Amino acid sequence: MFQILVEFQRTIYLAVGEQIRLLSVGGDWLAFIGFLPMGIVFGAAHALTPGHSKAVLATYLAGSDAKLPRGLFVSITLSFTHVMTAVLIAVLSLPLVSIGQRRPRSASGGYQSWAARPNRCLDALARFEPRPSPQA
Repeated sequence: MFQILVEFQRTIYLAVGEQIRLLSVGGDWLAFIGFLPMGIVFGAAHALTPGHSKAVLATYLAGSDAKLPRGLFVSITLSFTHVMTAVLIAVLSLPLVSIGQRRPRSASGGYQSWAARPNRCLDALARFEPRPSPQA
């Protein structure tokens, strides 16, 4: 069952990616907006995968005297906070991603990524051989 959910999510993810590519090429906002409800289907499939507090929520509701309206309120609140946390993480990480994608010029005139710099520093340290001190 889990593998079916993962494949279903992958199919939707790739389809949304293709719609975004088509939007960037052709600018057809109407087709893109018409496809956005697939995000709800993706989210529903995503919520069925492990790690989304279903067991915690079920245990809380089973152990409390909450009625249906309270259960719906708690479920919607959990869903809302889950989505908003993901959006907040994405928005706050955008500056870091843009910094990571900057490509400064290297000494040879080509471009190098920021990720390559620490690797080159470690490589230089690994190859470092101290010069012998002159004998007096």
